[in-house]
Amino acid sequence: MFGYKSKKQLIEEGYTHYGGLWGIPCYIGDIESEAPLIATANFIPQWVLDIADWVIFTMYGLINMNNPDAEPLPFKIAIKGPIKDK
Repeated sequence: MFGYKSKKQLIEEGYTHYGGLWGIPCYIGDIESEAPLIATANFIPQWVLDIADWVIFTMYGLINMNNPDAEPLPFKIAIKGPIKDK
């Protein structure tokens, strides 16, 4: 998402909350599902989130390369609050 989207557009597309993933500000929708909608906020391109995912999961994989008991790394989505239509 390179362009600006208004709160009304975000709500129409199904986004209900704002928060962050890996420290990157995001809009989040369908928060009760196993695969919520996530889009970057504040003019940050979506590929920045893809790179952050790759870096974090690669580092986790390297750290636990020889650890057969390692648990899968969960996505930690921080939900800060609902998007309020003003």
